[in-house]
Amino acid sequence: MSASGTATVSAGAAGTLTNEVIVSVTGQTGILAASSEVDAWVQPKATTHHSVDEHRVDQLKVDAYNIVDNTGFDIAVRCENGPLYGDWNIAWAWA
Repeated sequence: MSASGTATVSAGAAGTLTNEVIVSVTGQTGILAASSEVDAWVQPKATTHHSVDEHRVDQLKVDAYNIVDNTGFDIAVRCENGPLYGDWNIAWAWA
């Protein structure tokens, strides 16, 4: 079994000085911590706060981790060159 999808990560308004944002992906029946591989990455699709180009060139680090059997996983997003703000599109997949 495998699945893929997208998530919007919201870091709040500009000036909030958020260094990292975590979103939980749930409803993933069949995912197993011992054997499933999870990946997440920036999806360059505009939001109300960021353009496609900002999604492409801002130095975002995206990690998928903390798999919970038959439930889901967490995605952490942080910016390598300053605090995060606004909404970012993240894509993910597991197998």
